[in-house]
Amino acid sequence: MPTLYIVEQGAALRVKHQQFHVLQQQQLLFKIPVTQVENIILFGLTA
Repeated sequence: MPTLYIVEQGAALRVKHQQFHVLQQQQLLFKIPVTQVENIILFGLTA
């Protein structure tokens, strides 16, 4: 199973309809079914 890496500053990860949605400034960058992801790694700073 693949690992999902989120490396863009300010990106958001949501779950909707059994899919992970990755958004940047409220725009959908991509989506992937949750069944295809084993690990999630998030990079970035929080305010």
